[in-house]
Amino acid sequence: MPKRSKARVLALQIIFQLQAQSGDFLEKIDDFVKEAGLDAGLSGYGRELALQAWGKRAEADELINKFARDWRASSLPAVDLAILRLAICEMLHRDEVPDKVVIDEAIELAKTYSTERSSKFINGLLDTVMKSAAARAQDPAAGQDSTEQ
Repeated sequence: MPKRSKARVLALQIIFQLQAQSGDFLEKIDDFVKEAGLDAGLSGYGRELALQAWGKRAEADELINKFARDWRASSLPAVDLAILRLAICEMLHRDEVPDKVVIDEAIELAKTYSTERSSKFINGLLDTVMKSAAARAQDPAAGQDSTEQ
């Protein structure tokens, strides 16, 4: 498993715990990270990524609600929601990793920690988010409602 993949697993575990325990788990994150047994760089990356994704969860949930047919973020299985929050944050706010790599990593997380059906759903949703972000980058007005133009 590539090194950053291990950090993403840690980030996924942190986000999953935050979804379940929220404020209570925030106090325990450093102990949780130490127990993961990763080197300092990887554990730091995983922790930072998880906290950034947690802080940006409303943005991710909004995109999930916008692009997921017949699904709301609040009705997704917890692990799928955590994977999507992580990947959307990394795609939109972490330029050091190409979007296609982020999507591939999210698919692998889903195959390992969720279901094959979930991996297909996550792939499709993240591909749509990626294309939407690319369209907004080329035409900033495309991301606005017609009332805002």
